[in-house]
Amino acid sequence: MSDRLPSLAEMAALFAARAAMEQEPSATNGAAKSIARLEGVEAWLVSAGSASTAAAGASAQAEGGASSDAKEPLPVSEEARRRAAVELELEAARREIEELRRQQKQEVRHRQDAEETLTRQRTRVQELEGQRGKLLADISRLEEDLRKTENARAHIESQFEQLKLSRQSATVETVRQAERVNALESEIVALRAALEAAEKQQHATAAVATARVAAADAQTEGAAFAALWADLAKAHPQIFVETHAPPRETFARVGLLLSDLLHGAVELEGHVRQMLHDLRQVDVPDDKLTKFHLLLTRNPHLADTLRDFLLTGRQKGNFQQLLQTLLSWSRGFSVGMYKLVVLSPAILQEEMNPRGWPVKGLISMDAALGKYYKDKASRELPEKIGTILRRRAADMSYEEYAALLKRR
Repeated sequence: MSDRLPSLAEMAALFAARAAMEQEPSATNGAAKSIARLEGVEAWLVSAGSASTAAAGASAQAEGGASSDAKEPLPVSEEARRRAAVELELEAARREIEELRRQQKQEVRHRQDAEETLTRQRTRVQELEGQRGKLLADISRLEEDLRKTENARAHIESQFEQLKLSRQSATVETVRQAERVNALESEIVALRAALEAAEKQQHATAAVATARVAAADAQTEGAAFAALWADLAKAHPQIFVETHAPPRETFARVGLLLSDLLHGAVELEGHVRQMLHDLRQVDVPDDKLTKFHLLLTRNPHLADTLRDFLLTGRQKGNFQQLLQTLLSWSRGFSVGMYKLVVLSPAILQEEMNPRGWPVKGLISMDAALGKYYKDKASRELPEKIGTILRRRAADMSYEEYAALLKRR
């Protein structure tokens, strides 16, 4: 029995420690107390196990001496098995102690985090308290503004009511004024109709009087001169100034000018007819200049067409067309002759070139050319060159005349 007491004591201490651990709370302080108790039990178990081991060793030696005398085999000790079980329980208790220590550290860390969070929340609360004070001040200010706004709104509503009353009275006055305006407009319409009728009557009377005056003025010599001057100013404003009031002397000068112009036109007609007569080529079929010469010969002269137009007012187109034709042929002859003068050196060089002469014979070339020029070229070349120049002059004059007609 004395050998078994330590093992039973170990079991009792272990179970007491486990029960105490199960009964302690899971808070940080409770875990710390449980760990302290388990450490005390562990220390005690270590000391008890050492004593039990020593007792077991002594008992084993006593039993060994007795067995050596009796020479019998010893059975497995019950104390050894119990000791193994207690060691297993002790190992489990150590693991639970380590777990409790880990939980303690975790609880400490959580507590530190909670304290930091609490500190931040307290700081935030202080900030919110400051903001709350500002918001309360803003609310007070806004309430004051709201009261002022309400007062202003009440004042505006009062003014609006006054304006409504004023508008009603103004509406009544407006209706009264509109009725008066309508009456005045009706009166104005009647007066306007009477005025228009009077103006129409006055215009009709004035138009009759103006027509009579115009008819009387048109029969006068001054009116005829003024109308003629106006027509000339429209046709030639660079010569006949529209703002000029022409006296009789002006029209005398116009008559002299017209006489000189008619004389020049008649002279121009004679020049054109003579040029057509001189440059025509009777021996050439369908000669253009011959046709124009015959056409001018068979039709009345410029003086005849002018006389018919001035006396009867008819055949204005004949006079105008004949005058345009004469002017075109006059310019055509001038430009054609200029072109002929420019081209005449080339024409003379071509005709006077000895290489084109039909020279044949057994004598030398110089002698043959001299003999041909003396016998034939000296007599034939002048007439040939004259014929060529006259034909070229006629052709170039007609070309310029046709170009002028196209441009006009």
